[in-house]
Amino acid sequence: MPLARQAGRVTFSWKSYQMYYAFIFYILTTLVVLKVGSERVKLLRITNEYDEYIYAIIFILFLLPHFWIPYVGWGVASQVAKYKSMWGTFQVRYYRVTGTTLVFPTLKIAIVILFIGCVLLSILFLFSLSQLLDDFLLWHTTAYFHIITMINMNAALFYINSKGLLPMHSACMELRFFFQNALGR
Repeated sequence: MPLARQAGRVTFSWKSYQMYYAFIFYILTTLVVLKVGSERVKLLRITNEYDEYIYAIIFILFLLPHFWIPYVGWGVASQVAKYKSMWGTFQVRYYRVTGTTLVFPTLKIAIVILFIGCVLLSILFLFSLSQLLDDFLLWHTTAYFHIITMINMNAALFYINSKGLLPMHSACMELRFFFQNALGR
């Protein structure tokens, strides 16, 4: 997502360097996706074998999420930037009120492990497909890599967010007790 960090805030602009980079990268990957997709469609027309026909359909369907990126990702980027900025503001206010920072045990190591795991799983999955399927050439993996990685990363993000709920709940309960004690209730 083409977001930028500026002085403690996360921002999004349609006219930023991050957006230009994302747009150029998207155009280049779209060219590769269209080339691989056209080869998959050709395979659909010439194959008579049932399993190759099904695989061709599946691999065409796997390319479709690429075309969702501008709508699903970029369309909500300003809202994501606002959310991330609000999260940073909350952390600062939490520190000012309690004198302690929010603690998410093992969060950094989990993020690193999940990131490396998602990328390695994508590489392993696509490389094995290129070795096991005759019509799935190694260069075809370039059209699928970012899509498979994106799907894996969404699952990892869901896990990380779910894992962060318990410490966040505990922190909010501490704030509740802090304010109740401060107000004498």
